[in-house]
Amino acid sequence: MNSRFKYILMPLLVGAVTFSCEQKDLDEVTPNGGFNAETTANATSANYIFQETFEGSSAFSGRHTQFGSSYSFQMVDNPVYSGSKSGRFELRSSDQEVANGTRAEVIVADPATNKNRWYSFAVYFPSKDYAYDSGSEVISQWWQTSGSTQATSLRVRKDRLILRTGNNSSSLKEIDLGQISKDNWQEYVFHFVHSNGSDGLIEVWRNGTKILEHTGGNMYNDKMPNWKIGVYKASWNNGETETSKRVLYYDNIRVGNENASLADMTTSTSDAPAPSEPVVEEPATEAPVVEEPATEEPATEAPVVEEPATEEPAVEEPATEEPVVEEPATEEPAPSEPVVEEPVRETTPSGNHERRDRREYRQSRGDYSHSSWKSSSRR
Repeated sequence: MNSRFKYILMPLLVGAVTFSCEQKDLDEVTPNGGFNAETTANATSANYIFQETFEGSSAFSGRHTQFGSSYSFQMVDNPVYSGSKSGRFELRSSDQEVANGTRAEVIVADPATNKNRWYSFAVYFPSKDYAYDSGSEVISQWWQTSGSTQATSLRVRKDRLILRTGNNSSSLKEIDLGQISKDNWQEYVFHFVHSNGSDGLIEVWRNGTKILEHTGGNMYNDKMPNWKIGVYKASWNNGETETSKRVLYYDNIRVGNENASLADMTTSTSDAPAPSEPVVEEPATEAPVVEEPATEEPATEAPVVEEPATEEPAVEEPATEEPVVEEPATEEPAPSEPVVEEPVRETTPSGNHERRDRREYRQSRGDYSHSSWKSSSRR
């Protein structure tokens, strides 16, 4: 009987444990019941549903937190975007899982009651504690359901900011929003029309400049999403990546209703610090790359110019051959000498010429006698 009882009881226990884990996950993502609908006590503007500036004695009052360690979240006075404090999130690969994942997150907004919503925050990536990693992590997500990747989330992978969105988990689209800027603040504003259909809209501004307008479905055909920020790294659930630590700073976290505007969601220039526009630093890092080839090109060209200069003497060598060309010119007078000799014959004495004529005359007559030539000459 005991053996049969074990076989009957075991499946019941497994089922109970499984249900308990699922219920625990649901309990943790369900906001506390202290506030009705979306609006919280942190909202200080008529168009704000939620706002956290970290200027009080505590943060995220009444919000649902998912922290696995005492260092997961702290309020600090450096660095800050505006005011005197900011929120520091830290996640390590060795952290115990919270809600079935390696995370340090906060649910800052309940499921939207209107599909037109605004979200914003300032974020700071410290280069010391936010090293390059080919594995991705979520720093903001619009959460709808457990057991599946969310329809829309903001991720960092290989130091690039990626917006993943869609209305079907098998065909989500990734949009590259550019390289993250480290060691300075960046303020992001998101305007959503939450929808499973073609009327869906996502607009994104960085430091007041619009960088994206995306249309189409951005949520599953399910309940409206709530909004979470922090760090969630699924690849640390069952393994490791190139890094083991993630530190992020957030400031001025806001959720706006359907009547909010970009001006409502953006920190005023009087409140924001001067170095709050780190977009300028991205071209600054590229400028040295442009200058390096510029300095190298003249260096390589200078020797090239000098080499032809050393070749010019080689052009002068044919000039030494010109005397060789003149030697045939000196030979031209040589054939002219016989021409000069012909007149010399004409200047010989006429007597000699006459004797030759007589000899030729006698020979023409057949008289070859030397004596007759002599006698005739005596005559």
